[in-house]
Amino acid sequence: MRRRDTLRKCAAVGVTAGSGLLVALSDGDGSNAESEAGGETKSGPLAVSNVDYREDDAGNFVAVISVTNSGDAEATGTLAVNVTAAKSTTEDADDTTTVRQSTEVTVSAGETQTVSLSFSVTFAQFERKGSLDAEVRT
Repeated sequence: MRRRDTLRKCAAVGVTAGSGLLVALSDGDGSNAESEAGGETKSGPLAVSNVDYREDDAGNFVAVISVTNSGDAEATGTLAVNVTAAKSTTEDADDTTTVRQSTEVTVSAGETQTVSLSFSVTFAQFERKGSLDAEVRT
């Protein structure tokens, strides 16, 4: 429980610094239903306003990213997400791998759209040594 609170505070600091959202190791129960990231990563009127993650039924890592449009017209951008995770779930493994995905998002004026992206790393690999970075580009 303490790790999750610390991770959420670290994520808020990362957003405030303008370097994107970073989320480090979870507490392992996969129950991070809400992120308390206290800021935005902006590109024009679009901004990453919330970052969360979960484990899917197959045990894979899923990033759940919300993008908000603060403008007064519909906007389209590219949501880019990088996930770094341990190459293995064993204690001896220190190597990491980074997987990148991007998708186009179109958000109506004043609205928020949530996107879920499934990655080719397991939730256990992310738990072991993971980070998540998300940004939107217009």
